[in-house]
Amino acid sequence: MRSIKGQKYSTWRRQARRRQSRYHGRAVCAVLAAMVLGLLGLLWLAGNSDGAGGTALGAAQPIGPRAYPPAVTKAALPHGRTYAVIRQAEGYTLMASDAPGEAVLVALLPDHFGSAATDVVAALALSSDQRWLAIDGMGDHGDRVWVVDTATNTLRLTPPDAIGNFLHWLPDGEHFLFRPFLPTGALTNGWHPGLWIVDARSGTHVNLPLPGDLPATAISDAAPSPDGTQIILSVAPGLGQGSQVYLATPDGLSMQPLFTSTAVVGAFAWSPDGRHIAYETIADSTVPFRPAGLWVMDTAGGEQRQIALADGGHGFVPAWSPDGTRLAFVARLNASDPLANASAGALVSAVQVAALATGTLTTVAAPAQTGQPRNIAPTWQPDGTLTFTAMAASTGYGAALAPAAFWRATPLGNTLRLAPIQSAFSLAASIALVP
Repeated sequence: MRSIKGQKYSTWRRQARRRQSRYHGRAVCAVLAAMVLGLLGLLWLAGNSDGAGGTALGAAQPIGPRAYPPAVTKAALPHGRTYAVIRQAEGYTLMASDAPGEAVLVALLPDHFGSAATDVVAALALSSDQRWLAIDGMGDHGDRVWVVDTATNTLRLTPPDAIGNFLHWLPDGEHFLFRPFLPTGALTNGWHPGLWIVDARSGTHVNLPLPGDLPATAISDAAPSPDGTQIILSVAPGLGQGSQVYLATPDGLSMQPLFTSTAVVGAFAWSPDGRHIAYETIADSTVPFRPAGLWVMDTAGGEQRQIALADGGHGFVPAWSPDGTRLAFVARLNASDPLANASAGALVSAVQVAALATGTLTTVAAPAQTGQPRNIAPTWQPDGTLTFTAMAASTGYGAALAPAAFWRATPLGNTLRLAPIQSAFSLAASIALVP
């Protein structure tokens, strides 16, 4: 969902945004993300540990816990609650709806974020236990993450000491992966962060140093395993240098190389049983949007096979079916259109499903079926149905101003039935749905 606007930072900052634009893990504009209901686990309060103050990889003492186990309870949110951010003159407002046609104000994003045309909410992401909602904001004055406590509807900047990007929630529902860019205070000689694991409740973090002493801006993507014992991450040192992919442990004691690629690697998605990882590869160039290879491998980096061509650069992560036999993804239909290589809102796409055993590709939703050019953000529900978003074309920043319609695909024997999902929000920059 990225490469939305020009940057006013240094060259390394622009390169970081280019990498981030490809694999941040969420969808551009009205993003429908059906969240898997999980379990609330151990609250672990982490301390700061950056650069010279951190423990080197391979040291005897861990810098984080061995694992972040799945949560054991879930927050008592109404079934079907949706959240949306809507741009108004004073900035973005966070709204919540528990029923179609009903919406209530939760909060106004701080500092009038959204009043500038270049301010974009890149994603909303609920934790597995539904207790926390992360809001990822991108702007010319720095990217930041706010976390909402859904029990109290309170919102605060998290972490409070850095600007950067939200990547993924960990399975315990209390921590998330964060790519730091700059400190919110004065830049010091000790600032050399890697991948951060941030505590949503306290705002504290631990720092996982990157191999080769690379800066955090080299991170393309990172995603935790379903049991919280491993983190896959890719780093891209610079334009034209490809990617290096690693498998790390959250305690910082292991960072094992998996493979290298001449492409930029990201959009990681673990299979439900944690035995396989889907990912995408996109050409390492200055072109922000282009088709990407959709691949699957085992967790040791072996048995790599390409299963399809997917859309690349917009941040649509492939989605595993609950039984782990299929992958839903976004396929770009206008690959030869140069405008769509540069403009997020010019995408024409379909939602497709790949059967991993046979390689069969099935088109679930295309413009001819939904009446909209952008069919995006597929998400499986626990019952095996698939939800996705159908969007009009847009020329706005982040393509965030186009109305969206939300759809559900239900298998009926050898056919599919598509049905629109009612929503209280007719105009939204981002949507997260609790199934």
